[in-house]
Amino acid sequence: MTSRRTEALGWVGVGLSVGRVGVALLGVMLLLGTLQGCDTQLPGPLECERMAYTVIKRTPTDALVSPKVRRVADRLIQGCLTVPFDKPAVACSSQGYSFLRCMDDLGRRAPERNQALRALLLDLDHLGAGE
Repeated sequence: MTSRRTEALGWVGVGLSVGRVGVALLGVMLLLGTLQGCDTQLPGPLECERMAYTVIKRTPTDALVSPKVRRVADRLIQGCLTVPFDKPAVACSSQGYSFLRCMDDLGRRAPERNQALRALLLDLDHLGAGE
């Protein structure tokens, strides 16, 4: 037979174990929630690079031969990562739609990026991207 004290301690021990499991589960749920929040709509460097060369209708090989192509592509990639573009904007540009239209759509979806978009478009204009 067990004493009341042993029973009490047993239940307390179980209670502590359940409490620890609960805290662990809460921690896992918070971690998963945070990771789910990381499911972002931002493109990565490779997506930005593919988009840049599609927009300027050149290949990475062209950039090896032409410093101008390299500068324009680099500025587009940098803008893609720092404005930042979102995946819909990259997809729009990568599918051959007008780059300006795609950036206008991005500006409507994320008005806080308009100033950075204008600066990018001015830089591209100064680099002669449209020529």
